[in-house]
Amino acid sequence: MEQKEYSDDLILIAKVYSCLSPDQHRRLVLDFLNDYFDGGAFSMPTEEVDLIQLHRLYSRVSCLADRFFADVTHRVKNWKELYMAKLKTSNGEATPATAERSDSAKGDYKSQHSPLSTTERARLERAILRFEIYYRVFPINPDSDDLSTYTAGEQAELFISRLSTWEVEEVTSIHHYYSSVVANITFQLGEELEQAVCSAPGMMHIDPRPKSPPSGLRSLLALELRDMALWSEVDNEAVPYYISYITSLGLYFLHELVHASNARQAELISQTTSVSRQFLPEALNENIRPVIGTKKPENIASNDIEFANFGYWTFKRSSDSTYIHVYRPTSIHFPLREFGYMFWDSDRFAVSDWMEVFKEASELRYIHIANRLVWPGQPTVEERLQGIYLLHAEMQKIQQKFGSKMELWGDPYDFEFLKD
Repeated sequence: MEQKEYSDDLILIAKVYSCLSPDQHRRLVLDFLNDYFDGGAFSMPTEEVDLIQLHRLYSRVSCLADRFFADVTHRVKNWKELYMAKLKTSNGEATPATAERSDSAKGDYKSQHSPLSTTERARLERAILRFEIYYRVFPINPDSDDLSTYTAGEQAELFISRLSTWEVEEVTSIHHYYSSVVANITFQLGEELEQAVCSAPGMMHIDPRPKSPPSGLRSLLALELRDMALWSEVDNEAVPYYISYITSLGLYFLHELVHASNARQAELISQTTSVSRQFLPEALNENIRPVIGTKKPENIASNDIEFANFGYWTFKRSSDSTYIHVYRPTSIHFPLREFGYMFWDSDRFAVSDWMEVFKEASELRYIHIANRLVWPGQPTVEERLQGIYLLHAEMQKIQQKFGSKMELWGDPYDFEFLKD
């Protein structure tokens, strides 16, 4: 199949943005995907409103690509502190220290490393756009019990199976990055929740925990029943799926979330959690086989964006006939995605500090990487607040501030952040 030129993706996403919505006939989506994967060019928009949307979209994509690179260079510089630092638990076992989670969320994007090359930017922006296409053609369906317009199997068949393994891994790396950004924010909100509880008037710590709460007090147990499942002990295993749901809201939502004030971030998170739906991770769990094979270039150092990059051929451990799953934190691909291994030129891997990081990252064990995305096994906010009781009125304030306020939208495209 003929590869689409990079510029065609920009035209394509403008068409997706302006034409597709959940109320349109399913046939339109299928026809659109057929046109996309056939590799033909789409017409450039001519109306002013569409051109403005295209420009606005590209500015978001470019900004996110710069941010991605800035976050990765920060991680390369501080990777030992982020992954290898350990704390001693009460039983003497070594566990990962709490990683610095904000990365460069609101900081300076300037890097001491060489800037993005043309091919690196092309790979990044292509993957970001392709993820946005995936979100647009498989949107949320508020009328469905599982909030999904298409099942995971349909998503896998209609989209994923028509890309090679390395192309899907590029998209998966963007999902991973979005998830890490959302996880950073939810982690910070969890710290704010913990501080708010511990500073609440009338707060009491009772150890051991009594069989029933003292009169007039409420315990912090069962946060999932108080619409605070993101920090619940019971729902800890579901947290990655809650986060995946938020990432499935797409580029514009993430852009607003990242650049919002702390109060606005809390509001956005509370309006979009705690639910899950069938999306990219579930589609990859379908274990389908690619239709397109993966070809190795004659010269990997050429950095040809029609082929997988140097990082893929150097560090991948899976078969080219198998897609790499998302939620496999014990896999080496998990930390490698943290460092954007799918996007960099061979020249960047030739830099000693970068190659050292990737070699070490490929050998990390679960204990070193489990704390990077709120994975099960970490102490939850609820666990850290064991034995703490609040007055009923204070508990209501906490629930009002940090609890889920999600209301399913009648139209998943009717977001305020799309109207700026």
